[in-house]
Amino acid sequence: MRAVAKSRIDGIEKAACTQIEMACLEAQAQVIAHGLTSAAAIQFFDELPTPAALMPPLEIASVEEMLQNRKADRNARYLASSD
Repeated sequence: MRAVAKSRIDGIEKAACTQIEMACLEAQAQVIAHGLTSAAAIQFFDELPTPAALMPPLEIASVEEMLQNRKADRNARYLASSD
């Protein structure tokens, strides 16, 4: 139980850090956007991909499912090798 709780807390912490980083990047983007004055600079900035497009946020549930599948595969290989 303790390991599960620690894992969940780590997941929550990582999600919070990601949200903070995304907010920071958005703020930086706004600062940069206000400094762009030429039409070419504004077009260049508008065409940049968003951070979410470059690195979509991970869904905790999908990561947990992946880990469970990996554990099940490991257990199945272990059982198959002990036959």
